[in-house]
Amino acid sequence: PDLLAPLQEAIHEITGETPALSTAGGTSDARFIKNYCPVVEFGLVFKTLHQVNERTPVKDIEILCNVYQAFLKKYFKQA
Repeated sequence: PDLLAPLQEAIHEITGETPALSTAGGTSDARFIKNYCPVVEFGLVFKTLHQVNERTPVKDIEILCNVYQAFLKKYFKQA
């Protein structure tokens, strides 16, 4: 089953934004598994990423959880 379409739909449904497809997000752990299974990545982006004082607003985590939940519902509905 397709990973990208349900993720794009979930992002748009929860945030109202149309996601940009990009590989410019930095180093990805997906490089280790991309040859074995389909991979899409989506997550938080914030100024303190990978710093000693890494932090993000709780609201952003709640939105991310909602997107993940919507994605899983859409993904398994198509399977």
